[in-house]
Amino acid sequence: MGSTVTRPDLDQLRFTSSRTGNWVLEDYLEQAEFGNRTLANLLGDIFNGDGTLKLTGLGTITIENGGTNATTATQALTNLGGTTVGKAVFTAADAAAARTAMEALGTADTINLAVNSSNAVITDDPTNAATHYPTFGSGTSGNRAMKTSSTTLTFKPSVGLMGIGTAHSGSTFAGFDIGTTAGLYQNSGNGAVSVTQNSYYNGTNWIAKTTAAGALYQAGATAGTHNWYSAASVTAGASQSWTTTLALDASGNLTATANVTAYSDERLKKNWRDLPENFLERLAGVKVGVYERVDVAETQVGVSAQSLAKVMPEAVRTDEDSGYLSVAYGNAALAACVALANRVVELEARLNALEAK
Repeated sequence: MGSTVTRPDLDQLRFTSSRTGNWVLEDYLEQAEFGNRTLANLLGDIFNGDGTLKLTGLGTITIENGGTNATTATQALTNLGGTTVGKAVFTAADAAAARTAMEALGTADTINLAVNSSNAVITDDPTNAATHYPTFGSGTSGNRAMKTSSTTLTFKPSVGLMGIGTAHSGSTFAGFDIGTTAGLYQNSGNGAVSVTQNSYYNGTNWIAKTTAAGALYQAGATAGTHNWYSAASVTAGASQSWTTTLALDASGNLTATANVTAYSDERLKKNWRDLPENFLERLAGVKVGVYERVDVAETQVGVSAQSLAKVMPEAVRTDEDSGYLSVAYGNAALAACVALANRVVELEARLNALEAK
């Protein structure tokens, strides 16, 4: 039994032609023409022979909501805020040509990604091939994670030097310039780490960042060593001369060029007690002499901490990790000197009394 085909109402198939007026599809198919164009001609304008869409001759095609709203590569370039090098990429004939254009970017070319009037995601300083200024949001408010500029975040890739809160210095060491004067660097030659105040190394000399005194802490110039230096105030940009103020060698020897002091204010002390009456006699029994250190291979002079602890335990400390004993030599020596002085005074008084008889 055959199927029944219902003829649609002609108004449902009606369309309007700007050239020939109102037609219905049935009439159009029967006459096979449309403004002197056959249906085959019309379809040929829209599709290629393989069925893909043909854009030639269709006029303006607008891409809204996320597109460039442009009809040509040049207009798209303008709408995207592109550069001359960018234009070569946008107008490239194929992907290979676009890649070649990208690889041709020179050190003086400015690269802008996602640029508009208030938000430059990444920009490059075209004035210095060795300096790059990454920018995350050029404004100071709104939806921007970080604001940077040539004076707040800079990077010198040739040595691995970054400026934080400042343009980086002329240091030849990798590291950081922090703020106006601070610095943290590593010497690529000997591996020494330097922490500086108002100073950087230019490959030949230490240079003052500002007109002020300088300070330098350096670790590892020789394995296990730590050194502290100071420099007098000089003109900004002038070379500095360092004076060692404190040095700690790999054996643990600490050398200071000035006095080493500790708080000894009586207002910080209580519960005073006299030394034992036989203190000096007992002190005379402490083991003392010249000896060889077995841990650092040095010849030294001193006392046995174990022996001194029996007489003056307050001057002996025990390391919690190793269990080794150490001596507060300054405290012990001064206490012994005072006790000895008291004994001398006592003996002199007795002698004077005998002589007076």
